[in-house]
Amino acid sequence: MNNNNRQPNIDLAAIINSIDDKKAVEFYEKSSAQAKDILKDEAKMEELLSNLKDTLKNVPTKDTALAYIPLMMSLVRSYVKKEYTKAGKEAMSYIVVALLYFVSELDLIPDTIPDVGYADDILVIAGCLDLVKKDIEAYRAWLKDNGKEEFNYIPDYENVADAAKDYSKFTDAFFKGKKPAKK
Repeated sequence: MNNNNRQPNIDLAAIINSIDDKKAVEFYEKSSAQAKDILKDEAKMEELLSNLKDTLKNVPTKDTALAYIPLMMSLVRSYVKKEYTKAGKEAMSYIVVALLYFVSELDLIPDTIPDVGYADDILVIAGCLDLVKKDIEAYRAWLKDNGKEEFNYIPDYENVADAAKDYSKFTDAFFKGKKPAKK
């Protein structure tokens, strides 16, 4: 019998719940200052987007919140270049913080851990999407209305958001207890 195909027995909830909320808040606070700088500086924004593009080459994104990253990158670029200015500053800050977390080597769960390394990244992106859903939807409509690049493969938002709900303690701590506006 070949044991190489066995799936490891991983308790993702236990791993996520073991993360120190203080570390999540510290990362958010440090990154939110960096996000403000990025949103004002096209060169810094391009550096972040280049790092994201390189990181995405090696990360499976299909059917996860990570599939939204190219759309989020496009929104950041359009916002910084003042092509699209309808997104709020707070929403843009959340997006950049989430993208910074994704490319950071200082993850709360190291990306090098097989099968769970990107779990925290997925949760941060999903938590961000929950906070900025209206801004993302408005940007997608603007892209379509203006004949801009379409993002054809993006998983259903509700499935992505539902996947993160089980770990809302982590995402709430990360985004400092921010809750999305009532829909």
